[in-house]
Amino acid sequence: MVEVLSQVLGRPVRYIDVPEQAAADWMTREGLPPFLVAGLVETLCALRSSRFAYVANTVEQLTGRKGRTYEAWCRENVEMFR
Repeated sequence: MVEVLSQVLGRPVRYIDVPEQAAADWMTREGLPPFLVAGLVETLCALRSSRFAYVANTVEQLTGRKGRTYEAWCRENVEMFR
């Protein structure tokens, strides 16, 4: 995702690997409630293990149009990243 975003923006974007515990500690210090910290850390772990890396036809079923790629979405929303 970082590589795609870097290409769309035309400039380097760097990914910084933050360990789950360090992220949880920071969110806790910032005052996030424990249930939210746990949910965000669980989501981070799922992303890192590619648990959400699948293609479904749900968008097409609901809208009648094929879903967009992440790159297409980034290009359509490039100004949000500048």
